[in-house]
Amino acid sequence: MRELRTTAIGSLVVAAIVAGAAWLVGLDLLKCLLLAIAVALCGTFRLFTEYGDNAGWPEPEDRGRDRGAPREVARLAWTLQGYASRVDARSARRLRTLAAAALAEHGADLDRPEDQDRCRRLLGNRAHRTLAADRPHYDDFVHVIDRLEHLLAGTDREQGVRR
Repeated sequence: MRELRTTAIGSLVVAAIVAGAAWLVGLDLLKCLLLAIAVALCGTFRLFTEYGDNAGWPEPEDRGRDRGAPREVARLAWTLQGYASRVDARSARRLRTLAAAALAEHGADLDRPEDQDRCRRLLGNRAHRTLAADRPHYDDFVHVIDRLEHLLAGTDREQGVRR
């Protein structure tokens, strides 16, 4: 109740100051009174709002939902929509990092020149060539992901057996 009274008195004081300033500037008395009423109504309007001073955007209930998969999927979708069906360089670098990790599980290093033939046998020529490109075509990018899935699933092209 005290907050209601303080807000109402504060609004009236501000309205009187605004009306007095308007009268000093040269507005006639009727317009000063109308201006004072408008300021008083705007000042007391916050009494009718649900939150008063705390009005604003509500806080999200679960802060953990702001991170993780949905945001990363959105970011990935935007980086895959490049100019002339080419994938963004950042996504290509990320794919190369994943491919290097997958090849390391099979004892091959994507960065060592002496392992290039083994990497080519494990991934295939098209996927190996795509990993060297700065901004590969989208279809080639998807092909590399498919090859990495098969490689991680245990299909070893070198031995022709399923692990």
